[in-house]
Amino acid sequence: KFNRFNKSSLRVLVITDKYIAKLDANSFKLLKEPVPLQNVSRISVCPEPNGLFIIHVADNDVVGCLKNPKEEERVGELIGVLLAQYE
Repeated sequence: KFNRFNKSSLRVLVITDKYIAKLDANSFKLLKEPVPLQNVSRISVCPEPNGLFIIHVADNDVVGCLKNPKEEERVGELIGVLLAQYE
């Protein structure tokens, strides 16, 4: 997350069988109301290997960057986990 001063904050994205939730990376407290998976209309990913993605929801999109210490590709894993919830 980037605030209005362009300072970043780490977040945790949790995907369950019914919801997508954003948690604080330090306290693991829920930051906003979880998004029901049934409200997801589509997913967009950046063609560059930077891990950027958008989960489009009717009222408020979830925008994120999947970065990790080992610089591993995680976008495919995100898509796979979301797809598995629809099967």
